[in-house]
Amino acid sequence: MPEVEPPQIPTIIWLLQSGGLAPLAMGFVVAVLGIFFVIRPNHTASMILAFLSLLPAVFGLVAVYSAATAYGDMAKLPTMPKPSEFATLTGQAMGSSFCGLLGTILPIFVAILAMSRSSKRANNS
Repeated sequence: MPEVEPPQIPTIIWLLQSGGLAPLAMGFVVAVLGIFFVIRPNHTASMILAFLSLLPAVFGLVAVYSAATAYGDMAKLPTMPKPSEFATLTGQAMGSSFCGLLGTILPIFVAILAMSRSSKRANNS
């Protein structure tokens, strides 16, 4: 009797389930805040927004570092770790880094647009 394979889930769903939802949601919130500053330009707030838009990538890098630390801890174990443990850590690192990058791209574009509008407004005054 042939062995039945479990159904595969799409890659983006797997990345989101692996820990990428938090950085992506954070980037979405910062992008929505940035849209407010595109409509009502404020140079100082736009600069702060540009720095805040880097937060999803920073959180993604922290998750990658924690996964690398966990790899090191698994290497020190006297027993051999299961492949599922490696897969879980790899999924967390990949999901958080990829979604952290995606969560940074959209708000940084919005922040750049807000900064350009605020500088145009300052030059017209």
